[in-house]
Amino acid sequence: MPIAVSYISLSFGNNVIYFDPENGKSHCSRASEGILGVLAARHGIEHKEQTIEDFRMQAGIVIRRLEADGYILSLRGSV
Repeated sequence: MPIAVSYISLSFGNNVIYFDPENGKSHCSRASEGILGVLAARHGIEHKEQTIEDFRMQAGIVIRRLEADGYILSLRGSV
């Protein structure tokens, strides 16, 4: 049985931001709007708008996969 990835990691230099709607340790890491807020506030991201759009697309995929597997994501943010 293949192992599905149910999180997204964004790396900026030495910093890594995780979106993990299933096992995130904070509300920010479990809800997409928390990550979107971090991305919007972060300075120095090259192609910020494209990065945000790519995140939205990938977050939607992760959420749909988890829901298809039967997970109920009560804290999922809007994507």
